[in-house]
Amino acid sequence: MKSPGTLLLIVFLFLVATSFGQNDRKYQIRLQSGTIEPTANISSSKIKSLDRSLTRSGNKALVLVQFETMPDQSRREQLRKAGVELQEYVSGNAYTAIVRGALSADVLKRTGARAVVELSPSQKMEPRLAKGRVPDWAKKR
Repeated sequence: MKSPGTLLLIVFLFLVATSFGQNDRKYQIRLQSGTIEPTANISSSKIKSLDRSLTRSGNKALVLVQFETMPDQSRREQLRKAGVELQEYVSGNAYTAIVRGALSADVLKRTGARAVVELSPSQKMEPRLAKGRVPDWAKKR
């Protein structure tokens, strides 16, 4: 029969191992098209470069904003005043957001943002549609 100390050690090691595994996935964002893990990019040069390359329609762009920790109402308001309106929570501390005007690395840093990424068209749409498979009910007859 195993001693209670051995059993306690096994349980402790299991808990430690699983907690490290969760931290590895902390910044993974699960989309219908797959999982992404953005690289932290909140620096003045990287945000300026991203801002210049964003696809815009009517001075608006759709992005994902990922945070170190979930933003409270005060941080959400700071972002909104800077032209970044958070929309839906996705996963991995990330929200879809509408950007109006230029992105500000300073505001993003102050509000705890970790990364801003623009999704590709195939990441935005239902996987079957991205593969060219249109359901029968959606086809014009």
